[in-house]
Amino acid sequence: MSTEPALANRLDSIEVRSFDYVPPDERHGQPRQVFYMWFGISATIFSLVTGFVGITLGLSFWWTLLAVVLGNVLGALFMAFHAAQGPQLGIPQMIQSRAQFGYYGALLPLVVTWFMYIAFLAIDIVLAGQGFQAVWPWSLNGWMIVLTIPMLLLAIYGYDFINRYNKYQTWLYIALFLGLTVFMFVHGVPSGGLSRGTFHLGAFLLSMSIVASYQITYAPYVSDYTRYLPQDAARKVFWRTYAATVISCVWLMGLGAAIGVLNPSASSMLFEIKKICGTLAILLAVGLIAPNSTNVYGGMMTALSIGNNVDGRLRSTRMLRVVVCVVVAVLGALVATAGAGAFMTNLENYMTMILYILIPWSVINLTDYYLLRHGQYRTEDFYLRSGSFGRVNLRALIIYLLAFGIEVPFMNTTIYEGPVAKALGGGDIAWIVGAVVTVPLYVGAAWLARRQAAAPKSSDEQITSNAVS
Repeated sequence: MSTEPALANRLDSIEVRSFDYVPPDERHGQPRQVFYMWFGISATIFSLVTGFVGITLGLSFWWTLLAVVLGNVLGALFMAFHAAQGPQLGIPQMIQSRAQFGYYGALLPLVVTWFMYIAFLAIDIVLAGQGFQAVWPWSLNGWMIVLTIPMLLLAIYGYDFINRYNKYQTWLYIALFLGLTVFMFVHGVPSGGLSRGTFHLGAFLLSMSIVASYQITYAPYVSDYTRYLPQDAARKVFWRTYAATVISCVWLMGLGAAIGVLNPSASSMLFEIKKICGTLAILLAVGLIAPNSTNVYGGMMTALSIGNNVDGRLRSTRMLRVVVCVVVAVLGALVATAGAGAFMTNLENYMTMILYILIPWSVINLTDYYLLRHGQYRTEDFYLRSGSFGRVNLRALIIYLLAFGIEVPFMNTTIYEGPVAKALGGGDIAWIVGAVVTVPLYVGAAWLARRQAAAPKSSDEQITSNAVS
């Protein structure tokens, strides 16, 4: 009998809401927690590995660092603007897509984002497993399975637990990476090593794109962690999110590039770190628990949102959250075990491809929110099949697909290289092109829709309208 109250207390600690609206009386927290959240999530081995990419492409440390700075400064703008939507709307990021694409039309970005969560989850599981394997040689698959468990538990308990964990992790990993930074520049980098490598426009643009994609891939879920904050926190949320992620990522990606100078062909950065400072690789691997819990958490909310699209009667319960979290974690672990053998190639392809897919969605969402509606939406319409957003917004879907098609000649992956990317020596500016063309296309479509709606009906249309009424 004594175990029943304890079990009830544990269940009560699990977050209740998922894709639901968070009403004003449930709002809590301060904007400063956003800084801890995004600094902590970015202060991981994944940031180091992303900075390592420029070195593997043949750039010198200094050119890689410039690509890191530009990619983060530009990419983080998308992330921070999305973060500011959370306090204003009080709903998860991807549910907001119903305002642009319609109730059923939003299924396209929802499904794309769900696959993104699984891929990101798998990448971080591989990195965490490699960290433990670097110190304690055991089966990589075994370590990956073991480390998936705490990621799953943190996601099950949800928003408040993830925020609290990140607050403490932030301070720990600031100290940890400060120590690694000092060690690297005092003992680690050989004389002249930072200048080794050359400038190549294609490699520079590709490296910058991969860094930008690191930031933009946060866009589909960044406001999930600001939706519980008061409405008047939006401006502070923007700047705290932007500062946290830019500072953390520029620092750690630059550090990753410096570590990469030691062995540009290394297949695992964790083994390089193990050579430098021993068991530190374990702490870096543990640091992936918090960011990867957000992938399980986001994958769960996106899956439930898809379920709600299919069946509007679906409501989230604690037990349903637990079951879906488990399914997402298991799928991520399975993908990790399948793709661990070609990690760096998979990482490069994933980061660039997901960038091509996300940019049109992100720009459509931000354009609609900031330029057209100025953040003014009726909350009930996000959950109504026949609300003011409509069931399917064909214009938005066509623009999304058209923008993606325009990106194709500019793409560069190991699978496909577009003609413009070839002309640029492998340079990848597809995401910039996608962002630039999407804004006027969406604004123009919205203007045309409003003009058609305001146009007087013909006599035949008026007779038909009167007959129907």
